[in-house]
Amino acid sequence: MGDQVTLHETITDGITVTDERQASHNYSERARRNLWLQMSRMGTYSEHNEVPIMVRGEGTRVYDANGTEYFDGLSGLFTNMLGHGRADIAAAAAEQMTTMAFFPLWTYAHPKAIELAEKIASLAPGDLNRVFFTSGGAEANESAWKLARQYHKMRGDTRSLQGHQSRRRLPRHHARCANDHLARGVPQALRTARARCREGAGPQLLPGRATRR
Repeated sequence: MGDQVTLHETITDGITVTDERQASHNYSERARRNLWLQMSRMGTYSEHNEVPIMVRGEGTRVYDANGTEYFDGLSGLFTNMLGHGRADIAAAAAEQMTTMAFFPLWTYAHPKAIELAEKIASLAPGDLNRVFFTSGGAEANESAWKLARQYHKMRGDTRSLQGHQSRRRLPRHHARCANDHLARGVPQALRTARARCREGAGPQLLPGRATRR
């Protein structure tokens, strides 16, 4: 696994070094030793071709350990559209985390989720007045597809569901629904919870697609 990093090196490396180029080299060495970069050819990095080390950001710009400026065209891989170094966002996040870091909206609500839902509903057109929060794009797309499918099923519009079946099953959420009942001390509700959560979450596939096991 390579040379071992001492505790002293882990704490001080890159902090006590005054020469920026030396700091960049130290970080690059440590990155090559323990960090597996994504979407990268790790073999291209060596003692003479260092790993780029990004150390700070400001607005739409990021800077490496050598002081070189870059335009963050990917917005932190689409997670930082509001820019780097936003002290107001950091303060709001810190305030919330000192109150309650995170709580899922599974049978419970909390003030910030309600306030954000109200804000989004006020901006949405027509009678779009309810908000379903998810943790990312994949979950959002799957939830939207399941909601649309269940809507037509409850309306009796079976034609819109025909031909869209597949042997491949998308990840279900009935297990976590059942676990929620168990956590609340209602083990007898396990079977009912599974049945309710499973409803509408069967085999699904977009029109015109085929999938094999």
